[in-house]
Amino acid sequence: MKINLSASSITIYKTLVLLLCLGVYSNVSAETIRPYILNLNSNSATICWVSNDEMRGKVTLYSIFDQRRFTENKTSRVHKISMNELIPGTRYRYEVEAFYRGEFTTASLDDAFQIAVFGHTGGTEAENQYPAELLAQKICDINPDFALCGGDITYYSTIPEFARNYFHCFGNFLDSKPIYVAPGNHDCAWPMLYGINYSAFRKLFPYNYASENGAYYSFVYKNTKFIALSYVMPKKEDFKKQIKWLLKELDSSESEFNIVFLGGAQEGYYDKKLLFKSMAGRPVDLVFGGDGAKVFQDKLNGVNFFFAGTDFSNPQQFYHLKFEKYRFRAQLFDSVGMRKKGFWTFYSCRDKEIIQKLHDGMFLPEGEFSTLSLRLRSIDLPSDKVDGLGLVIDWNADSNARLWIRWAPASEKKLLGERYFREQVLSVKANKTNKYLIPLPPVDPLSRKPYNLDKIYLKIEPRKGRKVSPEQAHAEVYLFKDK
Repeated sequence: MKINLSASSITIYKTLVLLLCLGVYSNVSAETIRPYILNLNSNSATICWVSNDEMRGKVTLYSIFDQRRFTENKTSRVHKISMNELIPGTRYRYEVEAFYRGEFTTASLDDAFQIAVFGHTGGTEAENQYPAELLAQKICDINPDFALCGGDITYYSTIPEFARNYFHCFGNFLDSKPIYVAPGNHDCAWPMLYGINYSAFRKLFPYNYASENGAYYSFVYKNTKFIALSYVMPKKEDFKKQIKWLLKELDSSESEFNIVFLGGAQEGYYDKKLLFKSMAGRPVDLVFGGDGAKVFQDKLNGVNFFFAGTDFSNPQQFYHLKFEKYRFRAQLFDSVGMRKKGFWTFYSCRDKEIIQKLHDGMFLPEGEFSTLSLRLRSIDLPSDKVDGLGLVIDWNADSNARLWIRWAPASEKKLLGERYFREQVLSVKANKTNKYLIPLPPVDPLSRKPYNLDKIYLKIEPRKGRKVSPEQAHAEVYLFKDK
């Protein structure tokens, strides 16, 4: 007998088949996890999932350029397929087991990217705790390139619990972008009645771990190295070995920035003083913690330590970071979209090669108001000989000000109007030495051709009604190349 199905009936049928293949309607469906992106950069991606039955995982990858198929060598329920030789800045569609479909976009080759940082979505909760799904949706809304998590993504570290508390909540984000997790105390067999055990975590998050003990690893994304620590270790000697590895990772880093992240809330599990004392003076720009119920910003042994937790009944807070070539900025938000008090800017601390000093002295008054400026002319430097502009401004005033930075290429034609490109507008902090690194483009942004840098214009505008004198602003101005 021939049965004619409508288009909607066919769609329902296919959906039911997909759910059955993933185990949703089986007795062990709690242990199945839909495909998620584990790792993603400019030329590679890794997809993982947990199936109901033992099988050889299969992924088909589609782009406008080609179609490729990947198959695992061995049967398993926990699957991992890595895809290499991808094209930067390209959108790919993927198909898992010929049923589940998703997509991702590889990283572009420029320096700009954004991340979100959060923690403690599955650990101890208050009775009136805001749902983690609210945070997950807000992170999807701001659309970062990926996220960092400081741990406690579950209460008990079993595969069904990870699936319910984490993968279900963040599934809509994870099917196209990764969340890199540094495990908290709840992620390694809490309450440790049978000892510390990372086996479930390591199965579900098969990163390139540095040791068989714990779950610590590192990865590089564009101009930044990220280092995930495992602060709950079986023995003190294991934690010391991890610190030794951490310092080696920092000292050998060639990245513009180095970010460390961990759980870090329960100091009874690790030697916090030893960790931060060891990092003092090392090239680490910021450390994130996250497996607790607090949000704070601190500095330990000269190392910035920012914490992101649930804050119990308050809406979940998280950090949003924007990275550029020589700086990144961090803001604090909550999961209902309110920006919290706090805005921080971090400039690269890597050494630069100074190729030309342009000024070392005061600003000059401009106009009738308390505006100060510097006009640097006839620089005559080819754009391929310089990477950026360095500024050190001593601002000896009682209020903040605004700094305008403009530059102009040499031109043989008579120009009308403003003869500069407005590059950036930055804040100048009161009674402080302010340091800036400003990238200069290798080509003219309009002609898209190399150019000769001819002029630089700097202007400081105090707050309205505030009077300042030239003696209150001293500037060192120089051009540099990356080492």
